[in-house]
Amino acid sequence: MTLLDSLLVSESDQGPTPLYRLRQHADSNTPTALLNTLDKFTTLESWNVDAWDMSALNPNRQKFLARLGRKYTMQALRRMGPERRYPILLSFLKQTLIELTDESIDIFDVCIASRHKKAQKALQEYQTQIVETTETHSQLLQTIGDLVLDETVSDGHLRQAIYHHIPRANLQMAVKEAHALRRPSSYFDFLDDHYSYVRQFAPQFLETLSFQSHQDADTVLEAIEVFRSLNTANQRKLPDNVPLDFVADHWRRFVMPQGQPTRRAYELCTLSTLRDKLRSGDIYLPNSRRYTDPETFLIPRSAWPQLRTDVCQELDLDPTGHTRLSDRAQHLKDMLPRVDRMLDRSDGIRIEDGELIVPMDDTEDLPESVQALDEQMRRRIPDVDLPDLLLEVDQWTGFSQHLTHASGGQPRTDELLVHLHAAALAQGTSMGLVEMAHSTGLPYGRLAWASQC
Repeated sequence: MTLLDSLLVSESDQGPTPLYRLRQHADSNTPTALLNTLDKFTTLESWNVDAWDMSALNPNRQKFLARLGRKYTMQALRRMGPERRYPILLSFLKQTLIELTDESIDIFDVCIASRHKKAQKALQEYQTQIVETTETHSQLLQTIGDLVLDETVSDGHLRQAIYHHIPRANLQMAVKEAHALRRPSSYFDFLDDHYSYVRQFAPQFLETLSFQSHQDADTVLEAIEVFRSLNTANQRKLPDNVPLDFVADHWRRFVMPQGQPTRRAYELCTLSTLRDKLRSGDIYLPNSRRYTDPETFLIPRSAWPQLRTDVCQELDLDPTGHTRLSDRAQHLKDMLPRVDRMLDRSDGIRIEDGELIVPMDDTEDLPESVQALDEQMRRRIPDVDLPDLLLEVDQWTGFSQHLTHASGGQPRTDELLVHLHAAALAQGTSMGLVEMAHSTGLPYGRLAWASQC
């Protein structure tokens, strides 16, 4: 209980209390914000919060008490009796550990995504620059070629003739630009420019969080262990035989330009693949809500043998699956003749080397009647932005009037409705509060408060 009481005591006379710092959410998607979040996560882990057994409290009750712990002032918590204060603080710390886990992944996701976007933009700008430079160099080459092929210009006066039409400084600049030109095949070539940005948070991010997977010998997790070892030993060179199975084909030329992986490219590929696998649920985290083990949403494997018969009986399914597989196999056989007849056409649709080939559609424009119908449908069913739709539904139903604070208090700001709508969109679209704050410019703390309280 000493730990819980210390949350309400500031370390200095004017400094904030530990509870106040734990209440603060990240308000930006930067490496600094991610490191601060990871520091708070590490603090809770050092207190073994993840090992606390809270099964005596209903999960919904824990969430309610955690909201109270975020809402009450320090003075109000100090005045409470231990029988009220301690359950509130315990629930708050337990829920905060989950929120910090999700917040860390959200910020990491945005940081990695922003580097990919910047690299793609750099590639587009560079391609535009190449077009302009190539045009200038083509004109210089044409001028030089005309002089070289001009029979009236002797070999001894050729250089003077070239310098007469093209100043030496201009020619030197053109040659220098030609040497500097590179032909990137993808934006990955520009992703390497952001390696120092990623290194600001990558070592602590990989070291702090415990990533897990149901796949045996997951090569991404093996690569993470490689970088943990390198970061701990402060080594730069990759060891021999690092796992490469997860490196997709479009990454390989960037990761292994000479047939062997380079440290910078391999690390960028690992972090980007980790981001994708966290999104898909192939890699998950304990003590998380959005990035938890997908199997927690299913019937536990240990309980399935006892529930199999009842569940299959309710769904009218064969408990062994043999009947279902046989039915689908027979359905496939029945469909094959129909597919053969459909492919026996004169418009070029065919199967070659086991692949379905569908030629480009060379049909004429749609008839005027179809175009008129399409235009009429567009007028009746216009494109509507999701935020506008939410606001219009709120005007019809007034549902936002029922989104009140857990304590029943009145909001202190007139902008609460904006944050409520943004929080509803963030959760309803699985965008997440961090991405919503990044997209709209609204403070993350306000969105988190509106979502939880």
